[in-house]
Amino acid sequence: MKQSLTLLSYNVFGAPFHGQKIIATLLRTKVRRRFRLIAKEITKKNFDFLLFQEVHTYPHLFVLKRALPKEYKVYFQLGIYGPKGGMVTFTKRKISKKLFVDFFDKGVLWNRSITGPLTQKGMLLLKIKDTQTWVINTHLTQNSSGVWGNKSVYTKILTSQLRQCAASLKSLQKKGYSIVVGGDFNMPHTSELYTKFITESDMKDVFEKSTTSTYLQWFEGEKKSERIDYIFYTKNPSLILEKKENIFTQALKNERGEKQLLSDHVGLFATFSTKG
Repeated sequence: MKQSLTLLSYNVFGAPFHGQKIIATLLRTKVRRRFRLIAKEITKKNFDFLLFQEVHTYPHLFVLKRALPKEYKVYFQLGIYGPKGGMVTFTKRKISKKLFVDFFDKGVLWNRSITGPLTQKGMLLLKIKDTQTWVINTHLTQNSSGVWGNKSVYTKILTSQLRQCAASLKSLQKKGYSIVVGGDFNMPHTSELYTKFITESDMKDVFEKSTTSTYLQWFEGEKKSERIDYIFYTKNPSLILEKKENIFTQALKNERGEKQLLSDHVGLFATFSTKG
């Protein structure tokens, strides 16, 4: 029997750490207000899964949990001061299994890859009950230097994480599972990293023909980013892409009447039809 599977993948924290404008960054972030606004907009739509990245603290998680409709159940891995890896998945579907896979190489504490080991990045995997489908939420370490190439320490970290992610996806595929994985992969769409990941994972990119940046510029003169957020899915007849869209791309009015972006990333929306 065919079923619909609707999914939102969204990096929600919205803190572009601008080296010369740290105070401006902190003042404009307004996390709690934005989280309540995000939840308000979500109630107008119908998502089976909400894959959130960068929900870094338990207070921020509770803001989302209180503001979202009660039919959503929340899944995450316990961390020290917040959900491990900052990854939280809300869903209306029944889940039969939850796993968390740590990345072997998260980065180091003495350079800009510090967010990896601090937040304990990895993959959050949920299996939908009575189906052969896994929904995965992930967030890879950021290359904030903007320097790419084999000599870059950030490229080496991302390469390791992408290979581990691809190996996990291939392992599930060999067991006959269908997979949808969404998240902030922090790899440019035009990069060799992207090409290798597609090849090694044997997954399909929902937005493969899109060149639209998924990172929104908060500051005048800020360098424009390529597409770094993705939804990938298995290439099999049990999982068919029906609809896709970039959402939450414009500033909206919050509870105080202030107009602001919901995050520094756009949301990725996809609808699939599933079988089995």
